[in-house]
Amino acid sequence: MALWLQFIACTGIILVLGIYLSKYGDIIVEKTAGPLLVQISRNHLVSSISAIIALAIAVIGLIYRADKKPLFFPWDSLAILAVYMFTLDFLYTMR
Repeated sequence: MALWLQFIACTGIILVLGIYLSKYGDIIVEKTAGPLLVQISRNHLVSSISAIIALAIAVIGLIYRADKKPLFFPWDSLAILAVYMFTLDFLYTMR
C-alpha cells in the first residue's frame, strides 16, 4: 500500500513540475529570439542523440546484468563504446 502512495505522490510531483516547466519554457521563448531548437547545429544534435542512446544502453545494462561477458567486457560496455566510436566518425566526416 505504501508503494502505491509513493507512486501517486511522485506522479503528482512530476505533473506539477511539468506544468511549471512548460510555463517557464514559454516565458524563455518569449524573451529570447525565438524557439531554442532552431538555433541548434547538426553537430550538437548528433552528439546529443548519441548521448541519449548511450544513456539508454547504460540504464538497460544496469537493469539486465548478463553473466556472460565476451572479451571480458559486458555487452553494454561494448555497445556504448560502439556508439561513441560511430559518433566520433560521423562527426569527423560531417565537418
